[in-house]
Amino acid sequence: MMSNLRQNLDFIAELLQQAGVVSWAVSPGSRNAPIVAGMLRRGDFKLHSFPDERCAGFAALGMSLAEKYPAGVICTSGTAVLNLYPAICEAFYQRVPMLVITADRPKELIDQWDGQTIHQKDIFEKHILASYEVPDLDDDFSMPELETLIYEAVNIACGPIPGPVHINIPLRDPIYSGIEEEFEFHSDLPDFIPFVSEKKIPDFSVLKSDLSQYNKILLLFGQEVPNIHVENAVRNLQNAFPVFADVCSNLQTFSVKNWECALSGSQVPEEFEPDLVISFGLSITSKSLKKYLQGLEFEHWHISPAGFVGDPFQSNPRIIRNDPALFLESLIECGNESHQNYCNLWKQHCMKTDTENPIFLKKQFLNEFLNVKHILHLTGKEHALHLANSMTVRYAGWAGNSTSEIYCNRGTSGIDGTMSTAIGYALKRPEQKVICVTGDIGFFYDANALWTTLIPNNLRIIINNNFGGKIFEFIEGPNRIKELKPFVQTNHKMTASLIAAQYGLTYLSFQNSITNEAIEDFLNLPSAAILEIIYPEK
Repeated sequence: MMSNLRQNLDFIAELLQQAGVVSWAVSPGSRNAPIVAGMLRRGDFKLHSFPDERCAGFAALGMSLAEKYPAGVICTSGTAVLNLYPAICEAFYQRVPMLVITADRPKELIDQWDGQTIHQKDIFEKHILASYEVPDLDDDFSMPELETLIYEAVNIACGPIPGPVHINIPLRDPIYSGIEEEFEFHSDLPDFIPFVSEKKIPDFSVLKSDLSQYNKILLLFGQEVPNIHVENAVRNLQNAFPVFADVCSNLQTFSVKNWECALSGSQVPEEFEPDLVISFGLSITSKSLKKYLQGLEFEHWHISPAGFVGDPFQSNPRIIRNDPALFLESLIECGNESHQNYCNLWKQHCMKTDTENPIFLKKQFLNEFLNVKHILHLTGKEHALHLANSMTVRYAGWAGNSTSEIYCNRGTSGIDGTMSTAIGYALKRPEQKVICVTGDIGFFYDANALWTTLIPNNLRIIINNNFGGKIFEFIEGPNRIKELKPFVQTNHKMTASLIAAQYGLTYLSFQNSITNEAIEDFLNLPSAAILEIIYPEK
């Protein structure tokens, strides 16, 4: 007779499959192997091996972004669990749905000097939507309890404000009991019923009256995944109100051109100051915009269906709980001549900005900026760009509007995980060219992302290698103390050529600049490849 443990683990696999959570990044280990075995025994799961748990977490994040539905990551017990934390924080602040399953040791072994045993229950408490610990799976077959736990976890991960959910599974030896026995399917498996949040239609009778008080209204869009309904609404508003779309908003096509360069490069006249800022989405990349708005007095509304709202401009925003697309559709009726004049004022001002040689950019960074700009302008809707922190995404913001899908780990803005996220995304979007644009430090830091069973053919990696993360020469402060330089920069003499050879990737190298033709040829290669642009130190 099959053990209770094996029946319960197999049932968990059935429930996950029934809920549609079938894409998983798996880090090899013994304690989690029986959980993975349940998925293999059930079938119809898409499992991808990433030996480095930190990379596995970010790969799951990328898969979730691609599918707009929870993917998952599984790892063994102990410190392996802690390596998932960076990706969990990113998913939490970027509001990406994700399931995290960690294998654990029995409770009685905690603090008993047993191997790979730490306090795992609620370990991600501050950066997780919900945490669950399954009951003792050696007890009798607990079908209703597991059904409630798994289905509830998936629904919470999906939203209305999506994010990561943790399921901790303690396993008591012998953990491999019954692993070779035939899988027992349940014909009476309960259906998964997704939670559907009701979209609140804005009551514009009050808001319309409030809006009539303001002549200079600025629409501001932070980081967000592509949303066709928001896109259509903003398309209809782009000439009625000035639209400032963050580089990661996926709305740059409708934005006032060159607004970020204009704010970064010159003093903005007083007449441009907004009466009202209406913001949408999440974080804002632009430091110049934050600095500009933090120095002004204005009313601030933030439109969000749920969840906490940050205050990056120190403006104490009025939070309006509405669906952004529905709010924007209603806003179309409110535009008047004053709003349009304000919109034209910003457009004319920003068009005068030199985006080929920005006055605020030090000469040593110009080639890097222009190369990123060319990449953005040569890619389109058939591409997905995954941009690294921090100079790469800033270059992209200054480069102007792009029609590509753009992703960046701006939830926490760390350098870790960009390539892992891009690989996870590429695995789920084989029809789309996925381009990871990164600096040298971000690449080497996340090089274990390539240590996986399948590097997708649609992946392209472009590296700006200036031999040391020179952003700290751009930032005022670290360069004031010469002795500080070795501890804030990471000077090195490495290139990516050996890593490319190790993983069997096509490798191309250029110095200082690259032609449009070379970029196009690189993008059209038949398999995964690395293009490295090297900026020799002077």
